[in-house]
Amino acid sequence: MARTDPGPPLVPSLLDRLFDDEPDVTSGDPLWARTRSARDIREGVRRDLEMLLNTVHTRPGLASSDSELAVSVLTYGLPDLTMRALDDPVEQGLLCELIRNTIGRFEPRLREVHVSVRKAESRLARTIQLQIDAVLHVDPLIERIAFDTLIEATGGNCVVRTSS
Repeated sequence: MARTDPGPPLVPSLLDRLFDDEPDVTSGDPLWARTRSARDIREGVRRDLEMLLNTVHTRPGLASSDSELAVSVLTYGLPDLTMRALDDPVEQGLLCELIRNTIGRFEPRLREVHVSVRKAESRLARTIQLQIDAVLHVDPLIERIAFDTLIEATGGNCVVRTSS
């Protein structure tokens, strides 16, 4: 359900509150207090999700443990994807589950996350297109959101765009 009233402001992420994209604009209010639109919040979540999926951690064993290390900065991001066979349906399913679990651990604003394969390119292209569907929870905003995601396994690059 989208926000319709001008009630309390939507509070952006800590990262958005630390950045000032308009340093020349002076006002008595902090920048984050001027950021009220749901579009700004969605763009911040998209950016943070892209950073999460582009970060490679080198301790995959820790991510599957039951200790606090599984949710620490040591396991932030995805393991190296360069050796994955993205054209294999079994690997695609494992990748979707891996991304869903990673989002669940490190992006608390997204709930009920579902990741599915939209299109897998040829073995030579080494890319895969995913659809990430979730419910965005940023008090008082609660709405469904979807992202088109392209992963290039050879370089590990991930591009996340908001679905229209």
